Amino acid sequence: MKKVSLVLVIFWLVFVSLEAQEQKQKDIQFATYQEMRAYIGKLFQKKEYAEAAKILEKALTQFPDHLHANTYNLALMYVHLEEAGKALKILEYDLDQGGWFGKYDFMNEMWAPLRELEEFKSFEKKNEAKRQEAQKTAEPKLEVFTPENYDKDKKYPLFIALHGGGENIDSFKP
Repeated sequence: MKKVSLVLVIFWLVFVSLEAQEQKQKDIQFATYQEMRAYIGKLFQKKEYAEAAKILEKALTQFPDHLHANTYNLALMYVHLEEAGKALKILEYDLDQGGWFGKYDFMNEMWAPLRELEEFKSFEKKNEAKRQEAQKTAEPKLEVFTPENYDKDKKYPLFIALHGGGENIDSFKP
């Protein structure tokens, strides 16, 4: 009888611990987008796609200035969770919000399950039309940053940084 009681107590402690850990992850808050993105990266490395997807779903409204990156990453999590239909829906949501994706954004083999969907062809056409429309008004922008206490008579090394991966200058500055 004592062994059964001990086993039940241990089982109960493990259950309570797991519940507390699950609740903690549900309640996780991020002060900045960068903090959230770093956490998502760790979850991705550990292949915890479902947890990453839950966080990214909340991030769509918590970090609206990063909607494009969040929809892309959320779609990737859905692909890894074998939910290609949900992945396509979130990418279409991005298009509906004014976003679009680059020509090569879905070329990687990890996107193969998405490309196999018949509906993906329609998505690609709509995306390409939006990309071409944006290309008509696109123009390069250059910003120069000088060191603190800049002295125009002193020579400084030149460092050139180019943003990419769907970012823009403002999101790349930090």
